[in-house]
Amino acid sequence: MAFDDLMNEHVWVQKYRPQSLDEIVLPKHIIDPIKQYVREKGKIPHLLFTSILPGSGKSSLANSIINELGAEYLKINASSDNGIAVVRDQIEPFATRSSLFGSSNKIIWLDEADRTSAAMQDGLRGVMEEYSSEVSFILTGNNKNGISEPVQDRCEIHDFNLDNADIKKEIIIKIIKRVKFILDSEGVTYDMDILMKFVDKNYPRFRNIISTIQKYVTGNGMILDAGILRTTTIDESFYDLILAGNFTSAKEFILKNGIQADPVYTDLYKHCLPKITDKSVYAPFLITLNRYQVQNSQVMDKELNLVAGLLELCALCKNKK
Repeated sequence: MAFDDLMNEHVWVQKYRPQSLDEIVLPKHIIDPIKQYVREKGKIPHLLFTSILPGSGKSSLANSIINELGAEYLKINASSDNGIAVVRDQIEPFATRSSLFGSSNKIIWLDEADRTSAAMQDGLRGVMEEYSSEVSFILTGNNKNGISEPVQDRCEIHDFNLDNADIKKEIIIKIIKRVKFILDSEGVTYDMDILMKFVDKNYPRFRNIISTIQKYVTGNGMILDAGILRTTTIDESFYDLILAGNFTSAKEFILKNGIQADPVYTDLYKHCLPKITDKSVYAPFLITLNRYQVQNSQVMDKELNLVAGLLELCALCKNKK
């Protein structure tokens, strides 16, 4: 067995990645139109999936669309291949040649499309329009503003914003059901009340929920108990450290508790920013927080980026004390 296949057998996020649209954990207003395109029309328009939070289902949805259509596809990681040469050397040849499998469905998937260069996006919009009958594009990215309006205008846009209270009610049930299936399949002993509390606390970070649970139970005898609530959540004491400008303790809190970088920015926005009453701190704090969150999807070392962000945020608060 190849190394990648072996890893996928053990990493739950990969092992239990959805293979069909019915397994996707997303709200009906997003998934139902996609199902209609795939199952009734047999073809999709150009699609743009955006979400501030990584792990919200963009890649899983793209994979499931390709699987169900049986489409021949070209996937490009735009974080590394993001110049105009990609359009000329990869995208145009794929769009113009006949399908190798005789299928009418061909899809070009640009992952992290928000990191493509302006030159590439200028070239891309022409290809999207000229070859729309031969190939469909799926663009996924965290920052919608990183994609030009002409490219956006050629896509049906789906914003994976799952913060709405009604959407949360719908989705959290699906997440719990899916995680329960994974735990049962892996022989994990768990308390349903603890599972529900953990999912609620970490909503809507589905990928993070699964990976954190796997890491915890693997080191805890395949048992999911109340310990996961103590070691993986961010509590009020962390926000107090930031507001007090105590960088050293804030950094130790993150490192000691094994908090992953992705959710911290949103938690600070929702729970720490509202506590700031000084208007001269509020705006710079928000702007700095946004800057480091955007960088989070681009850097190699997310922990380093987070710690640097905490240093700057703590300095803002400390200087105004």
